[in-house]
Amino acid sequence: MEVNGRYWGTIELPICAGVNFPLYHWQLMHGEVPAVPGKYVVGTKWLWTSGHIHRLHGLLVAARYSPLAGREILRSLVQFPATFFSSTCHSLFSSSDPMPALLDLFYRVRFLALGDVKALAKRVAPRRQFPRS
Repeated sequence: MEVNGRYWGTIELPICAGVNFPLYHWQLMHGEVPAVPGKYVVGTKWLWTSGHIHRLHGLLVAARYSPLAGREILRSLVQFPATFFSSTCHSLFSSSDPMPALLDLFYRVRFLALGDVKALAKRVAPRRQFPRS
């Protein structure tokens, strides 16, 4: 049996929708009665920007072989700016503390760029010809 005391990775989504599980947990642990709302905001969206960038990168790679991937890139790029002006909650970004989101984005882009450089180096590097015995 596994006992995991951590909250799930998408805990920010219910908090953005008005259901603050960590607060209610804290209140219960301190003998308080949580004031759980009877409603939550339906349609709240959650965006992990770093994961979105990773997905777009995968689509760019796939677009070499699939016209469908190319169309999906265009659709995603057209819709992406709206996520910054709608009711979308961002997984890591906070205007009061932007560093976690910026670092996550930096490390993701670095990871993808290094992978691309390695893949390109494999394709461009001259192949050694070994003498046949």
